[in-house]
Amino acid sequence: MMQLRRVRSAKWCVAAVADDDGICQLMDLLAEGVDRSDPDCREMLALIGRIAEEGPPHNKEKCRLLKSLSPHIGEFKSGLLRVFWFYHGSKIVVCTHGEAKAKQRELKRQVRRAERIRDDLLASLGPGEPGIID
Repeated sequence: MMQLRRVRSAKWCVAAVADDDGICQLMDLLAEGVDRSDPDCREMLALIGRIAEEGPPHNKEKCRLLKSLSPHIGEFKSGLLRVFWFYHGSKIVVCTHGEAKAKQRELKRQVRRAERIRDDLLASLGPGEPGIID
């Protein structure tokens, strides 16, 4: 059963999807990047912190809904790093996974992946607000 792990919360909650074993691809990716002193990972963590305080930014250079590819999925951008996400419940942003910037063909594949993760997560959570693990 998929789980949601709290990444940051304040006025908004930013959560990331974890698998049955509690492994969270996004958090592993960001942690590895911080260990390598990757500025894109540090900037993404700062962006996630701002999202928790203020909600998703209206700056299309940092955040956009991918309406032409999916009615549900968006991406946060930091340099060459992309984090795919969707809204769930009241003031909850769920991050599905992160990847290096992709060309259009790869972007479509990543959006399909995010949609599958979203569908699987929603099916495993059932109705109501999600249970988020700290």
